[in-house]
Amino acid sequence: MAVENSSKKLLKQYGIFTGILLGMFALLILVIFFSENKWRTGLKNKIEQVLEEEEKPAKWSVGDYVEIKAPMALSAACFQARRKDTGAKGYVLMLRIETLYGPFPAVFVYDEKKGAQFVGIYGLKGRVRDIIGNGKNDARINFWITRIPEIVSKTVE
Repeated sequence: MAVENSSKKLLKQYGIFTGILLGMFALLILVIFFSENKWRTGLKNKIEQVLEEEEKPAKWSVGDYVEIKAPMALSAACFQARRKDTGAKGYVLMLRIETLYGPFPAVFVYDEKKGAQFVGIYGLKGRVRDIIGNGKNDARINFWITRIPEIVSKTVE
Protein backbone atom coordinates (compact mmCIF):
# COMPACT_ATOMS: atom_id res chain seq x y z
CA MET A 1 0.00 0.00 0.00
CA ALA A 2 2.82 2.41 0.86
CA VAL A 3 4.55 1.65 -2.45
CA GLU A 4 1.32 2.36 -4.34
CA ASN A 5 0.84 5.73 -2.60
CA SER A 6 4.48 6.58 -3.21
CA SER A 7 4.12 5.75 -6.93
CA LYS A 8 0.99 7.90 -7.26
CA LYS A 9 2.70 10.81 -5.51
CA LEU A 10 5.75 10.49 -7.78
CA LEU A 11 3.60 10.31 -10.94
CA LYS A 12 1.70 13.41 -9.82
CA GLN A 13 4.97 15.31 -9.30
CA TYR A 14 6.29 14.24 -12.71
CA GLY A 15 2.98 15.24 -14.30
CA ILE A 16 3.14 18.71 -12.75
CA PHE A 17 6.78 19.11 -13.83
CA THR A 18 5.98 18.00 -17.39
CA GLY A 19 3.01 20.38 -17.52
CA ILE A 20 5.19 23.29 -16.43
CA LEU A 21 7.80 22.44 -19.09
CA LEU A 22 5.17 22.18 -21.82
CA GLY A 23 3.60 25.48 -20.72
CA MET A 24 6.95 27.27 -20.84
CA PHE A 25 7.71 25.77 -24.26
CA ALA A 26 4.32 26.93 -25.59
CA LEU A 27 4.91 30.42 -24.17
CA LEU A 28 8.31 30.57 -25.85
CA ILE A 29 6.81 29.61 -29.22
CA LEU A 30 4.13 32.30 -28.88
CA VAL A 31 6.69 34.98 -28.05
CA ILE A 32 8.79 34.02 -31.08
CA PHE A 33 5.73 33.95 -33.33
CA PHE A 34 4.51 37.40 -32.28
CA SER A 35 7.96 39.05 -32.35
CA GLU A 36 8.83 37.92 -35.89
CA ASN A 37 7.10 40.89 -37.55
CA LYS A 38 8.93 43.36 -35.29
CA TRP A 39 12.23 41.66 -36.17
CA ARG A 40 11.52 42.03 -39.91
CA THR A 41 10.55 45.67 -39.50
CA GLY A 42 13.80 46.33 -37.63
CA LEU A 43 15.86 44.70 -40.38
CA LYS A 44 14.05 46.74 -43.01
CA ASN A 45 14.81 49.96 -41.12
CA LYS A 46 18.50 49.06 -40.82
CA ILE A 47 18.70 48.28 -44.54
CA GLU A 48 17.05 51.61 -45.39
CA GLN A 49 19.53 53.38 -43.14
CA VAL A 50 22.51 51.81 -44.93
CA LEU A 51 21.02 52.66 -48.34
CA GLU A 52 20.52 56.29 -47.30
CA GLU A 53 24.04 56.61 -45.87
CA GLU A 54 25.91 54.90 -48.70
CA GLU A 55 23.94 55.98 -51.77
CA LYS A 56 23.48 59.71 -52.09
CA PRO A 57 20.61 60.10 -52.95
CA ALA A 58 19.11 56.73 -52.04
CA LYS A 59 18.22 54.92 -55.27
CA TRP A 60 16.12 52.07 -53.84
CA SER A 61 12.92 51.87 -51.83
CA VAL A 62 12.64 48.75 -49.70
CA GLY A 63 9.44 46.70 -49.88
CA ASP A 64 8.13 43.53 -48.29
CA TYR A 65 10.13 40.71 -46.73
CA VAL A 66 10.79 37.74 -49.00
CA GLU A 67 11.31 34.29 -47.51
CA ILE A 68 14.41 32.37 -48.61
CA LYS A 69 14.06 28.61 -49.02
CA ALA A 70 17.72 27.68 -48.67
CA PRO A 71 20.17 26.83 -45.88
CA MET A 72 21.82 30.23 -46.19
CA ALA A 73 18.58 31.83 -44.96
CA LEU A 74 19.95 31.53 -41.44
CA SER A 75 22.41 34.33 -42.13
CA ALA A 76 20.43 36.29 -44.72
CA ALA A 77 17.34 38.45 -45.00
CA CYS A 78 15.83 39.43 -48.33
CA PHE A 79 13.40 42.24 -49.17
CA GLN A 80 11.77 43.30 -52.41
CA ALA A 81 13.05 46.61 -53.71
CA ARG A 82 12.21 49.09 -56.43
CA ARG A 83 14.46 51.68 -58.03
CA LYS A 84 13.16 55.17 -57.37
CA ASP A 85 14.19 56.56 -60.76
CA THR A 86 13.21 53.78 -63.20
CA GLY A 87 10.79 51.68 -61.16
CA ALA A 88 12.77 48.51 -61.92
CA LYS A 89 12.28 45.63 -59.51
CA GLY A 90 15.11 44.13 -57.55
CA TYR A 91 16.05 42.75 -54.16
CA VAL A 92 17.92 44.08 -51.17
CA LEU A 93 19.70 41.53 -49.00
CA MET A 94 21.32 41.75 -45.61
CA LEU A 95 23.93 39.03 -45.12
CA ARG A 96 26.13 38.27 -42.14
CA ILE A 97 29.76 38.39 -43.21
CA GLU A 98 32.85 37.66 -41.14
CA THR A 99 35.49 40.32 -40.71
CA LEU A 100 38.58 40.61 -38.56
CA TYR A 101 36.37 42.41 -36.06
CA GLY A 102 33.64 39.77 -35.93
CA PRO A 103 30.46 39.28 -37.93
CA PHE A 104 28.83 42.35 -39.47
CA PRO A 105 25.59 42.75 -41.47
CA ALA A 106 26.42 43.66 -45.06
CA VAL A 107 23.80 45.08 -47.41
CA PHE A 108 23.67 44.08 -51.07
CA VAL A 109 21.38 45.12 -53.91
CA TYR A 110 20.44 42.63 -56.62
CA ASP A 111 19.09 43.69 -59.99
CA GLU A 112 18.68 41.21 -62.85
CA LYS A 113 20.41 43.54 -65.30
CA LYS A 114 23.36 44.66 -63.17
CA GLY A 115 23.60 41.63 -60.87
CA ALA A 116 24.57 41.88 -57.23
CA GLN A 117 26.27 44.98 -55.88
CA PHE A 118 27.71 45.66 -52.45
CA VAL A 119 26.24 48.75 -50.75
CA GLY A 120 27.74 48.88 -47.28
CA ILE A 121 27.99 47.42 -43.81
CA TYR A 122 25.59 48.45 -41.08
CA GLY A 123 27.15 49.76 -37.90
CA LEU A 124 30.62 50.56 -39.20
CA LYS A 125 31.80 53.98 -38.20
CA GLY A 126 35.05 55.70 -37.46
CA ARG A 127 38.35 53.84 -37.34
CA VAL A 128 36.94 50.37 -38.06
CA ARG A 129 35.19 51.74 -41.16
CA ASP A 130 38.47 53.25 -42.36
CA ILE A 131 40.33 49.96 -41.82
CA ILE A 132 37.74 47.75 -43.52
CA GLY A 133 37.16 50.30 -46.27
CA ASN A 134 34.35 50.05 -48.78
CA GLY A 135 34.76 46.27 -49.14
CA LYS A 136 34.93 46.32 -52.93
CA ASN A 137 38.16 44.30 -53.06
CA ASP A 138 37.33 42.03 -50.14
CA ALA A 139 37.22 38.29 -50.92
CA ARG A 140 34.29 37.75 -48.54
CA ILE A 141 32.25 40.44 -50.28
CA ASN A 142 33.08 38.98 -53.70
CA PHE A 143 32.09 35.51 -52.46
CA TRP A 144 28.63 36.73 -51.48
CA ILE A 145 28.25 38.72 -54.71
CA THR A 146 28.67 35.47 -56.64
CA ARG A 147 26.24 33.63 -54.31
CA ILE A 148 23.44 36.22 -54.29
CA PRO A 149 21.88 35.18 -57.64
CA GLU A 150 21.53 31.65 -56.24
CA ILE A 151 19.99 32.99 -53.03
CA VAL A 152 17.50 35.16 -54.91
CA SER A 153 16.51 32.24 -57.14
CA LYS A 154 15.42 30.34 -54.00
CA THR A 155 13.13 33.10 -52.70
CA VAL A 156 9.39 32.64 -52.36
CA GLU A 157 7.24 35.71 -52.86
